Amino acid sequence: MTTAIRVGLSLTFTTDTHPAADLGPILDRFYDELLDIEDREVDVEDPDMAAGMADLKADVEMTVTAESYLDAQIRTAVLVRAALHAAGVGTPGWEAIIASFAAPAETSLLDA
Repeated sequence: MTTAIRVGLSLTFTTDTHPAADLGPILDRFYDELLDIEDREVDVEDPDMAAGMADLKADVEMTVTAESYLDAQIRTAVLVRAALHAAGVGTPGWEAIIASFAAPAETSLLDA
């Protein structure tokens, strides 16, 4: 059974390829891409973003329809990565981030 699940991701941007002054327009393009994803994907609702220019961070949330929280986390991460790429932002090491989702979920279930 699928259900709507709200998932959040915290992103930190580096300035190796983009000066900090360029982050505003990049974040605008990124958010536009998130909204485009919402328009295209039937399982995505209400993407939202809050960003801090001083610390180069952005918090992204969206609701996705999935069978489990882990599935929702992975789906959100894949969509956020697609939006970042469409906005011209590279995501080296992203596979490790997605792979790390499974371990904390299993641990919290075992501790319960």
